[in-house]
Amino acid sequence: MDSRQNRTHDYLFRIRLEGTFGVGKTCKTSLLRRYAVGEFTENHTSRTIGPELRVKTVNHGNKSIKLNLWDHYIDQRFKPQTTKHFKTCHGILLVYDVTHRESFELIENYYADMVWAAPTCQIFVVGNKIDAENARKVTFDEGSQLAGRLRIPFFEISAKTGDGVTEIVNELLTQMIKTEEKIDKKDSKDQKTLKNEYITKLGQDYQTECKTSTCF
Repeated sequence: MDSRQNRTHDYLFRIRLEGTFGVGKTCKTSLLRRYAVGEFTENHTSRTIGPELRVKTVNHGNKSIKLNLWDHYIDQRFKPQTTKHFKTCHGILLVYDVTHRESFELIENYYADMVWAAPTCQIFVVGNKIDAENARKVTFDEGSQLAGRLRIPFFEISAKTGDGVTEIVNELLTQMIKTEEKIDKKDSKDQKTLKNEYITKLGQDYQTECKTSTCF
């Protein structure tokens, strides 16, 4: 969370949308565009080459929240480079396409990288394109069971119709605020203790170094 001095919002949250190509999450199409500006582009097929960003300020409860909404297509060749960016995230929507089974089967691999890089980040599993029910390849129960194994929330949405898009972001905002409040409280409570522990540790390291040094 950024400094709260000299700004008009209570929180700045960084949300990333992750998933393989075609699941419906980019700024030009689908999930991000639907949430940010309420639009959907039906026939956009170009691949996201680099990161794309939309900025949106919303009111949630009694808080003003500035959102940085990022999309970055995960290419297996570049996963080691992308995981470092998870550390700055407050929330991740891990998206698959309910009509594309392979996109669903990759979810657990992506999740393992994310939870390792950002253990305090809120991660949701999202099944997109439920408007294409006749072409569905992944059932609701399968998605729910996967999320259950990972112990994270699960939602199904349609970026095309807008069904569930606002609801999932609102729930993510609620969870991110709770997480930030816990971190703030812990940091405030433990700051003096952590400082004292750090000073003690420095003293112990210094004494150990003196004992093992050939200069003494």
